[in-house]
Amino acid sequence: MNSQDFPLMLLGLGWERADPTRLLETFSRNYYRVHFITGGTGYYRTIDETTLLAESEGFVIFPGETPQYYPHEDRPWEYFWMAIRGKEMESLLSGCDLSRAAPMFRSPGPMGEMRRILADVCATSIIPAAVDQLFPYYLRDFFKNIEPFSKKSKKNSVYFEQCLSYIADHYDSAVTVQDIADSINIDRTYLYKLFKKHLGISPQAYLLNYRIDKACDLLRTTARSVTDIAYSVGFRDYSDFSRQFKAHRKISPTTYRQMNGKTDEETLLGAAPLPTGV
Repeated sequence: MNSQDFPLMLLGLGWERADPTRLLETFSRNYYRVHFITGGTGYYRTIDETTLLAESEGFVIFPGETPQYYPHEDRPWEYFWMAIRGKEMESLLSGCDLSRAAPMFRSPGPMGEMRRILADVCATSIIPAAVDQLFPYYLRDFFKNIEPFSKKSKKNSVYFEQCLSYIADHYDSAVTVQDIADSINIDRTYLYKLFKKHLGISPQAYLLNYRIDKACDLLRTTARSVTDIAYSVGFRDYSDFSRQFKAHRKISPTTYRQMNGKTDEETLLGAAPLPTGV
C-alpha cells in the first residue's frame, strides 16, 4: 500500500537539544514535520516577522516549505519532532486552525499531559505491529491539546524577548526587577507572569541565574580575581556572591575555579571585601 493511502503514517521522530553555534540548513520535504518545544527558547522566522517560541509551543513545517528556525543563543531550545505523511493531516491541521500562513501553535494545558502523549508516540514507534494502529490515535490526541499561536501570545513573546535583552545588557549593574519592568512599560505582576509562562521561574531567579552563569564563564576563562568577578556580574557584596554561588553550584567560586584549571591571587591570599561605596 502506498504511504499516501494511510490516514496517518509516522515516518520518523526524535528529540533534539539544539546547538546555537551550529545553524542547520532547512530543505524541502514531501511530508509534514511537527516540532514541539519541551524546553528553552528559539525563533521561527517568516517573511513578515520573527517570533520567539518557548516551552509548550511549536510549529508545523508543511510539505515543500523551507522555513528558518533556530535556537536562542543563551537559552537554546529542546524540541520533539515527528515526520508524518497521510491524507488525514490536512483535516487535523485545519481543525486546529493551522495552515501554511499560520503554522505556529501552543498547548494551553499541563506540560505533563503533552509529555505523556509524546511518550506514547515514542512507545508505538518501537512496536512495528502496533504503530499503524496506535500512532494515529495518539497523534489525534496531540492535536486535541493544541491551539493556534495567537496574536496575544506573539505580543507576550516580544515583551519577554525585550526583558531578556535588557537583562543581558544590564546584569552587571545594580538592576532590579522593577527596572526590568520599567524598561518596557509593564507592571511587575505582568513581568512575573511572562517569566513563569516562558521559563517557569521568576524574573528575580532568572537574573540571579544569569549572573551566576556569567561568573562561571569568567572563572573558567580568565584569571581575574573572584572579588572582581563578583562585582563585574552585578553583585555588590562578596559574601552574598559566595553564598548564592554555593547555593547554585554546590561549591565555592574558588573551588569551582580550581576544578576548571584556573587560579588567581585570591586563592592564595583569601577573598578581599568589595570596595566600599559601590
